[in-house]
Amino acid sequence: MSGITDGLFLSTRIKIPTPRRGYVVRESLFADLQKCDDFSVIYVCGGAGTGKSTLIASFLRENSFPHVGWLSLDDTNANLYSFWHYFAAAAGAMLGDPEFPDLLLSLVETSSIEQILMLISNRLCSDETYLLVVDDLHVIRDESLLHSLQSFIRIMPDNLHLFLLSREKPPFYLGDLAVAGRLLLIGNDRLTLREDESREFLSKTLGLSLSPERISHLTDFAEGWIGGLQLAVAADAFIDGRRGTERAGRVTAEYLTREVFLSLREEERTFLLLTSPFSYFDAAVADAVGATGECGEFRPIIESLTAKNLFLICIDEERGQYRYHNILSAYLSERFNELSTERRTEILLSGAAVYERIGEPAEAIRNFSKAGSHADVMRIAANMRGDVEAWPFLDEVPCDILIEDPDLSAQSFLYNLGNLRVERCTEIFEQFRLRFEGTDTFRAIEFASAYLSKSQGGVPNYHLFSPERIEALPFGSVIRAMILVENANALTERMRYDEAIACIDRAVRVSHGSNVFVEFYARGELAQIYEETGRFNDSLRCYDETLELLSSPTILAASGINFYVGMVGVYLRRMDIERSLSILLDAQALMDKNKRSPDVLRMTMDYHWAEYEFLRGNESEGAEIALRIMREFPDFSTVALSRLIYELDCTDRLPEHLAVRFLSEIKEAGDYGKQPFYRLLRARILARRGFLPEALRETEEVLVFARTHGNRLRLVEAGTLKIFLLSLTEPSAATKRMMSNLLREALFYAAENRIGMPFYMERKAIQPVFLAWVDALPDKDIFTTPEMTYLRELWELLDVPGPMPRFGASRRAGSDPPGDFLSGRESEVLTQLARGLSNREIAEELHISVATVKTHVLNIFGKLGVSSRLLAVEEARKRGLLLREKE
Repeated sequence: MSGITDGLFLSTRIKIPTPRRGYVVRESLFADLQKCDDFSVIYVCGGAGTGKSTLIASFLRENSFPHVGWLSLDDTNANLYSFWHYFAAAAGAMLGDPEFPDLLLSLVETSSIEQILMLISNRLCSDETYLLVVDDLHVIRDESLLHSLQSFIRIMPDNLHLFLLSREKPPFYLGDLAVAGRLLLIGNDRLTLREDESREFLSKTLGLSLSPERISHLTDFAEGWIGGLQLAVAADAFIDGRRGTERAGRVTAEYLTREVFLSLREEERTFLLLTSPFSYFDAAVADAVGATGECGEFRPIIESLTAKNLFLICIDEERGQYRYHNILSAYLSERFNELSTERRTEILLSGAAVYERIGEPAEAIRNFSKAGSHADVMRIAANMRGDVEAWPFLDEVPCDILIEDPDLSAQSFLYNLGNLRVERCTEIFEQFRLRFEGTDTFRAIEFASAYLSKSQGGVPNYHLFSPERIEALPFGSVIRAMILVENANALTERMRYDEAIACIDRAVRVSHGSNVFVEFYARGELAQIYEETGRFNDSLRCYDETLELLSSPTILAASGINFYVGMVGVYLRRMDIERSLSILLDAQALMDKNKRSPDVLRMTMDYHWAEYEFLRGNESEGAEIALRIMREFPDFSTVALSRLIYELDCTDRLPEHLAVRFLSEIKEAGDYGKQPFYRLLRARILARRGFLPEALRETEEVLVFARTHGNRLRLVEAGTLKIFLLSLTEPSAATKRMMSNLLREALFYAAENRIGMPFYMERKAIQPVFLAWVDALPDKDIFTTPEMTYLRELWELLDVPGPMPRFGASRRAGSDPPGDFLSGRESEVLTQLARGLSNREIAEELHISVATVKTHVLNIFGKLGVSSRLLAVEEARKRGLLLREKE
């Protein structure tokens, strides 16, 4: 494995425990477990120390399954980032694919988790049988994480059999699996040892030679609780009377103190206490914190503790590395906290120094942070060079200290911005302002002020930096990559699109392999540049590539939301309303899960919902949302909300005061106001206020610019707007010819990327021009199939009355050639059929239901005159319907 997956901490979590010698074969339970192929989930539920892990580890040892993965959890794994990071690593070990976890190397909090689950599920789908164990599931309390695991169970492949080991009942609904006969539940009562098994455990597993009387005392005390047997043996305490397993949770701490901890030798108690705060320890750590005492002998103490059957787990015998079982670790943590602050700090610092020396920075920074050593945290973080693992610990450093290192401050700012923690972002931003205002160091992050408060105006202030100025900034490679992305935004503002794309490419190269969040952000910005210039196909391809990064365990909370709201903009401009709704619902679900959504992000979601309502024809609802946004965010620039202003104007719902305000603000916006869309919106508002010549002149200038710079979206918008403006003049033959030519040009540049929104918004003016143009078309084949499909979509979009006329041979013959009348969605389904995908795979690929796929397939069969998938693909190839896709 590479990157973080090489780390010791990860490897210890995904090792399959070795059952202790002489383990008891639980024949009845083994017989049930032998049927694991019949079950999707095997849920083993029992109290602490009931032998869940030993049961499954010994079962796996007895059966020698070829593909087994294991994940042992503790409370550090109880978040989305850590859990799915380690889950991927365990799956990778099971698959024998060390590169697999690298696909999921960064989640941090939340993201498009559904996409992550799909990637994992798809990778595990095969003809092989996989067994994956998740131990100590009960440590997970986070609702979003539990929901993600439940979602994964719903979509995981049939060849995967998931063993979930927990002290508690299932934290989510598994009734559907039970009804389907796909759930095996092994409860606490079945884990309880029978008397004969207890005797065998004491004599064979623990290797004790005890009198029958003593064995009876022990078995009566433990009442089948394996942990109770171990605790009793460790303390050599034989308690009369019956003790049920139901008391285990309540008596553990008291019992461990009274019967185990205090019964140990002083040097053993000291050893346990001083090594307890660390995720793992070895002789070097134990010696550094003084756990081995004056003699400094590690091995004898370990052997002594092991002989007493304490919950000590060897994670690497060759290296002599150990950790404590969760029960003992939790107990020892409480005892450790009873030490003085000075003593705890001394121990943590000593251990951290060892981890730093042996090259374990993640463990070092964790313990330096627990010790409150801000200087050491910053020093280690600086050495980690932008590694996201360091970022959570920077949050523990006060802002006035953190600002001493601008690079770490910028990293922390980025981390909190990505996790939607506006308060911390604001604190760091103000420290930058106080310390660096007027310098490039502050200018580099000044753009972010637009995202911190609803009173900031909403228009980011991007500064354009030369390579020399970037090199002179006090930042490392990760933040410099972010500055390159912001440079690209500044270049886009100035309509220097090719330079902006080149800038993004440099940012991706700088960040690739070092920080997946920055690379994700850069690719997202590249997709938006493609959207700005009307290259929707390239934009969506970019989002597809970005999806792999979104499934990483360092992607931050806001990433999934930003991913969806960015992508939905493309589909809205394509007038793909069905897909837009699906994406908006995904984004809204992420928003609802997140409790820290800042005002600007909420406004962004409402912004897209308003657009969705406008574009699906619900203009009153769209206007209501848009006007509510402007009331709630009165200080936001109308320039930043320009698309809503445009949609309000197109539907005759723009209040006069907002029109006046927009014209005033665009006049003061400087270079920002020179962007094509703002000029077109200004022209539209001017025309409606009686300044038609000025509006036409402005629109023509944008047309010339768009043609020169290859901006297809703005060319289509300018062409359709000019048709609207000309419709306000006296009709003449010359005007009609001009409108027809403008329409033909707009259609030419819109077809390939299926640009639809400008036609829809100006549909009242365009409909008669479009109808006249279609009627005047020559009676010959002049369109490719994709172009024909696009024209039919446009015919429906413009709400032209009656069916669209037939062209070419179909006109002359008076009948429809079946292939020419495939809808856009049918063409997409046909393409997937040609790839050999099943109905379910097509549904996942196109984000539609299986039932919808079946309907489209039947329609394709009917239109092509065939009766099977194979014949459909063959017929489509004969007719050239797949030729363009193939090319």
